[in-house]
Amino acid sequence: INRVLITGGTLNIAASASQGLKSDSLVCISGGNITISKSHEGIESPYIRIQGGNSYITASDDGINASKGNGGENNDGSLLSIEGGYLIINATGDDGLDSNGNITMSGGTAIVNGPQSQPEVELDYNGTFNLTGGFLIASGVNSNMVQGVSSSSTQYSLKISTSSSLSSSTLLHIQDAAGNDVVTFKGLRNYSSVIFSSDALSKGSSYSIYTGGTYNGTLTDGIYTDGTYSGGTLKKTFTIS
Repeated sequence: INRVLITGGTLNIAASASQGLKSDSLVCISGGNITISKSHEGIESPYIRIQGGNSYITASDDGINASKGNGGENNDGSLLSIEGGYLIINATGDDGLDSNGNITMSGGTAIVNGPQSQPEVELDYNGTFNLTGGFLIASGVNSNMVQGVSSSSTQYSLKISTSSSLSSSTLLHIQDAAGNDVVTFKGLRNYSSVIFSSDALSKGSSYSIYTGGTYNGTLTDGIYTDGTYSGGTLKKTFTIS
């Protein structure tokens, strides 16, 4: 298939032994409601562009894989571009977001639940990951393979790891110096690594990381909102420099 362009409507895919969406050149999602409930790889193409819509992807291998099919660890020029939309990834056996080339993110929301066994990770790219906007949280296993975003990014981000795994019922909470919520996250699986970025992070500001505790608000796709966090254990306080 040369190109897959989705601009609206509702699409439900269950393809346990193959890719949910695959193209030899481009997959572009600019609207619609896409649910890939079963797949080997959720989306695979040399060029993948997420501009809008709501995409829920479950995969036994990579959730999204931007690749020209050459394999290896060299940058093959492929690109995953997240510019908008709402993207939820559940990758049970391999990488959450994977590009054999580059990743860019300038907007939208991406919540990535990666695998809980090495060497697979929540983010994997051979080139660069330039992040300039949007909301990203990706959880996985702590290993030397874990990649954060590239230093060329203009929006600040955190790469958080813990020596002991946090259970899927254990919250990760970040708040600013005034006690305002930045994010409260609950993973689908046990996790020991989190990559996080949003416009709530700013240079010169201080933040605190807590684990455990409870949140009395609304839980949507792993993110709590509209409530109050309490009872957690302070793990780290830091200032973004």
